[in-house]
Amino acid sequence: MWWQRLARSTTSAWPEHSTAAAPQLRTGAARLAGRRGLPVDVAFDAPFPTTPGLVSRDYQTGDGAYVLVAPAKGPLKKVVSDKVFAADGKYGSYGAPSEVRLKASERRGDGDEVFEYTFVALTPAMREVARRVRARAIQVGGDDVFILVAGSTAARWKNAEPALCKAVDSFSARPAPEFSAEMSAYRKKGVSSR
Repeated sequence: MWWQRLARSTTSAWPEHSTAAAPQLRTGAARLAGRRGLPVDVAFDAPFPTTPGLVSRDYQTGDGAYVLVAPAKGPLKKVVSDKVFAADGKYGSYGAPSEVRLKASERRGDGDEVFEYTFVALTPAMREVARRVRARAIQVGGDDVFILVAGSTAARWKNAEPALCKAVDSFSARPAPEFSAEMSAYRKKGVSSR
């Protein structure tokens, strides 16, 4: 991949108290590097345990959330759909997703948008499964788009939606602090953030 993980992911229980009806949230966080090396801190409230690759997944239901990085080439809507539904992506592993439909979109600020899609993906057994995802895309530094994709099967969406939407709403991506070792190294290379 053209980006690298600069710091290990962390998971911590948050909030420390939860009700039986609401899943316990954990913070998934990491420092990633964009294509030109800009260190970017990303974080989200993960509804399930999070792996070092910033993948939060319930292995029993298949519900989950994960982070992608894409070049900022064109409108965010196109960047997100091209990356999320790529033939070599998570949902294209067994064939390109079909019946991709944009259900809703919301602009949250300059370079910050949320999209909701429905589509059909193939399973390893080559069965078609209707799915639904919500993706938040944040453009950082002018060159890169950091995307949190949270999804479930269409049949489970009603139950999974509250936790997945909370993860999307909590997603943040911003340049690392100026005083960080990674940002210092980035600055010494003579590359400025935009």
